[in-house]
Amino acid sequence: MADPAPGAATPDSTAATPQDTVPAAWPVDAPATGDSGVDRVLSGARILATTPVARHTATYATLHDALVAELDADPTAQLAGS
Repeated sequence: MADPAPGAATPDSTAATPQDTVPAAWPVDAPATGDSGVDRVLSGARILATTPVARHTATYATLHDALVAELDADPTAQLAGS
């Protein structure tokens, strides 16, 4: 195999190192939906910015389940409690 030309990039020389990567800016807040229960559940997504990627699947599953439960909740139950 031929040597690369002087100054040519090699696959290893262009790889980003951990100190070179900058985390993406996370949105401060999701837009309000008008449903306080849904907004509360969606605000839980903020933790993803500081959660290791290996835990994202579990975090999304938890958020999904909470959102399904909130959307399936009987809205008259909330009105009766006010």
